[in-house]
Amino acid sequence: MSLIKQYQSIDKRIVLIKNKKNYGTFRSRNIGILKSKGQYIILPDPDDILLKNSLYILYHYAIKYNYEMLRFNLYMGNGQIFFSNFVNSTPSRPVYQPEIKTFLFYAAGKLLQIDFNITNKFIKREALIRALNLLSKEYLSMYMINYEDGVLNYILYRTVKSFYFLKKICYYYITNPCSISTKKYDKNSIESIFIHLKVVLEFSKNDLYEKNMFNELFQRIIISDLFTERIYLMKSDLNFYFDIIDMILENEFVSIKNKNFLVNLKNQLINMH
Repeated sequence: MSLIKQYQSIDKRIVLIKNKKNYGTFRSRNIGILKSKGQYIILPDPDDILLKNSLYILYHYAIKYNYEMLRFNLYMGNGQIFFSNFVNSTPSRPVYQPEIKTFLFYAAGKLLQIDFNITNKFIKREALIRALNLLSKEYLSMYMINYEDGVLNYILYRTVKSFYFLKKICYYYITNPCSISTKKYDKNSIESIFIHLKVVLEFSKNDLYEKNMFNELFQRIIISDLFTERIYLMKSDLNFYFDIIDMILENEFVSIKNKNFLVNLKNQLINMH
């Protein structure tokens, strides 16, 4: 806090927003976005490093071509280049809707891996505001500390008008062993997963990519994570999960295999509670 105030004395454009309590990553970020005044926004993690002149390069590239979202490359903590599969398959040209939403996945919709990362995006403020305005106040105020990047990415990829992948490395992503994303058996993390799935279901249309995406998402984060953390579901408000499970079961996008898994899970939770 003292460091921020020190910089405020040097640059009056810096604004400190202090919440009355811990709102979680998603809600806090949304408050900052809605109160922002700049033309473009970047959302770095506090423990990562922006490489020298990266913001200058990104800004001048964005305004020159008027892109609503730039996606750039980054180094991981182990020194490897992140998104290498994506780099090999991305055209060296601007992409517009409806093609943009296929890039929610690496390799242009081949479901190699879903894009959960928001730190490597340089986004026009009006595009971010437009995306957030599609979410209800219920979502904007939710406490999310995990998978919150996935929610924002999902809405952005469905709504931004122009997109370009700049293959320049602008960011150094530090893998933090103390990060909440590395901790299992956390009730708030489980709730965040369900919120993410709920957003995808509510915004998806009768689209093959999104149908495949939901079932891929389900397989990766529900079956792998939820089963092992079931005991924490029993300690929390089960009605929260049952409501979302019922909503998922009613959706035509969900495969029979995944529906059967949810029915069995719900029955087990009822019997064990």
